[in-house]
Amino acid sequence: MHEEATRDTPAIAPAPDEALTHARPPAADPANGGAPTPGAARPSRLPRLKRPPRALAALMGAAFLLAVAWALVIPPFHAPDEDEHYVYSQSLAENLSLPPSHSWTTRGPQLSPAVRTAEQYARTRLFWKPQGSAVRPPWDSFAVREYTAALHRLSSAQLSHVDSAANQGGDPPLYHAWEAVAYRLTPSSSPFSRLFVMRLWSALLILLTVAGAWLLAGEVLGRDRTLQLLAAGCVGLHPMITFMSSGVNPDAGAYAASAFVLWLGVRVIRRGPSRENVVGLLAALAVMGLMKVSTLTMAPAVGLALFIAARRAHVRLSGGWRRWLAGAAGLAVAAGLVLATTRHSLKYVLRPSQTGGFLSYLWQYYLPRLPSQKPVPQLPAHAFYSIWFKGAWAEFGWRELAFPAAVYKVLAGVSAATFLGAGLALIRRRLRIDRAVVGFLAAAAVGLVLGLHVAEYYAEHRWGGPINEGRYLLALLPIAGLAVAVAVMNLARRWRSLATAVVLGAMLVLNLFSLGLAAGAFYA
Repeated sequence: MHEEATRDTPAIAPAPDEALTHARPPAADPANGGAPTPGAARPSRLPRLKRPPRALAALMGAAFLLAVAWALVIPPFHAPDEDEHYVYSQSLAENLSLPPSHSWTTRGPQLSPAVRTAEQYARTRLFWKPQGSAVRPPWDSFAVREYTAALHRLSSAQLSHVDSAANQGGDPPLYHAWEAVAYRLTPSSSPFSRLFVMRLWSALLILLTVAGAWLLAGEVLGRDRTLQLLAAGCVGLHPMITFMSSGVNPDAGAYAASAFVLWLGVRVIRRGPSRENVVGLLAALAVMGLMKVSTLTMAPAVGLALFIAARRAHVRLSGGWRRWLAGAAGLAVAAGLVLATTRHSLKYVLRPSQTGGFLSYLWQYYLPRLPSQKPVPQLPAHAFYSIWFKGAWAEFGWRELAFPAAVYKVLAGVSAATFLGAGLALIRRRLRIDRAVVGFLAAAAVGLVLGLHVAEYYAEHRWGGPINEGRYLLALLPIAGLAVAVAVMNLARRWRSLATAVVLGAMLVLNLFSLGLAAGAFYA
């Protein structure tokens, strides 16, 4: 099909990450674009865990330590929606029940007596101010004594009581059940002590996020430790990943689950729809949905991966009914999840009276508004840049902490150069990647982004305000890490280690400067 690969070009069918698996890769068929040969031997089991490579272990340790640093620097309940997610976990831990779901406009008390007491004396909500204003927490020794006395005045029933988790009461329970364990393990009844332990417990999930990104890189790029470290390092050292993983927020769990969905989706395409691969992929998808519902719009990509795998394996009802049944069940589950989670918003957008408005909204999100278009209420100018791009790179607290504008311009240039470099590497055939894998990753990205836009357009109609934030796109960060690694493949092999060191060093410096930005705003 193509000329013979050069010594700087990986094999057509890269070997799996043998440090985490004993399975052999499937035989490659050059006439099939590098896809496994139909009927060729495939590993029947998912990888068996063994000792991780030193580079991966070191990266996981660095990512976890950065998340711990963020947990120490960010004031209590100052990660996005942290008080509401704390109360959700409190309800599961104290009462073994889901919390009531109220809006902040609902009459009556919100959150819980313990959290209201903590926020009252810490005056948490008083320092949620735009950048440039004083945001230092008004906390001193007198406030500590007053808070301790007020907490002791609460009865046991009041300490365990939950009024509502406000807007987060309708969220899936899996992440909050995970955090409820940390809540119960904390010996102190103080919300501040419990919150810190829950933050550390949440930070453990970044280990899974990094591992998933490493495995995805190994599946796509082969057993190249340098490129795997680069791809996974761009995820584990990313300032927004470490910031969000350090707070009590289900995004931390969604990032980990999405990394495994992406890895297993590529795996099932390359290795076929074995029972273990299909069950593993669907289990990862279910975990992702139970962490954060909005990520389920990636389900069509999962269905696409299962369809491609089944077709390549020549699955027939008469010749392999179990595989056929597993693939059909996977497609049905993927379709059902999407319809179940988007039925109201999708039904609204598909109305003939709204379709044109939705397309106009999409245009204005990414391109300048045309004179004939009606402005979208509350949508900022250059929304793609101000919401998606800046929020995905570095906006902390409740988005009030950000770098000067010049920093984001530099990051924009670096991002553009990275994706152009990745495209150039593919054109030069530095990596012969299966087109089905590219299609799956593209479908996952488009599905998530389009689903978020549908939800926001519906929210504009129902609640009158935008809801999207750049952090929602971080579920796709392993794909961006892959793009960085592919871009570096333009270099000769002897220069790739140096390029990896430069890129990861820059990511670490950006993370440390981000920590300094937060520390200076809150404590200087």
